[in-house]
Amino acid sequence: MALVDLCLEDDKGVPIYAGRAWFMDESGSMRLKDADYSRVTVKNKGHVTAAIVFDLGVPFQSEPVIKTLMGIAEEVSHTIQAFEMLLT
Repeated sequence: MALVDLCLEDDKGVPIYAGRAWFMDESGSMRLKDADYSRVTVKNKGHVTAAIVFDLGVPFQSEPVIKTLMGIAEEVSHTIQAFEMLLT
């Protein structure tokens, strides 16, 4: 599952981990290393969603599988079309 659109701010009003999605496979806690010794305020609780993502340590790590594969297929189609135009 993924926690997305979570909005946190430190005690100076600076966003922490803005735009980041948190992926987890079990219940747990998150350590906010960038917020050590700061008071953190939750501005938006975000929402939880199910996601199938590429594993860590591989190309496209943590990216959604279906969306990424669709993008790759589209780029391959464009590349084939470009080569076809060169051959005609």
